[in-house]
Amino acid sequence: MISVIVPALNEEGQIEATLKSLANQSLENESYEIILVDGGSGDRTVEIAKEYADKVIVQTHPGIGGARRDGAEVASGQIIAFTDADTAFPKGWLEVISKNLERHEASTGPVIFQDGDLRTEILRAVRSSYKLLQAFNFCYMIGSNMAMRKETYRRTGGHRDISLLDDYDLSVK
Repeated sequence: MISVIVPALNEEGQIEATLKSLANQSLENESYEIILVDGGSGDRTVEIAKEYADKVIVQTHPGIGGARRDGAEVASGQIIAFTDADTAFPKGWLEVISKNLERHEASTGPVIFQDGDLRTEILRAVRSSYKLLQAFNFCYMIGSNMAMRKETYRRTGGHRDISLLDDYDLSVK
């Protein structure tokens, strides 16, 4: 079983596309669950999420790291996958994760940005610099496309309650 954790805060404009892409994976529906962690949305995020997610919970730990931690705490799966509320996936995403984790303790992959705004361009530039880290045998996991065995997550201590670079922090651990 794979538990997919989706932190969200006021994402009514994007959350349906994200959850639909997760609900339509090539794996059997019984082999994964979708957990939305709501950070106190004031829009229709929760209402939309209830149509697609298996569990919708209220965030209790601060920061995006805390939201990811909250989701991991209620996860039923032996594999925990993390993404963002504005990310959509191809049908085979969870299948690739499952195969990767047969041989490895963690898995990450590319993120293809759909928008061309300034924020996206800055993120794209920063993430391209991570390739330099590979020269030092360091693999940085990207928060919107990362997964690991639940036991590995527990052994590292999981996400800290931080709002910035939670994925980098977990990668270091």
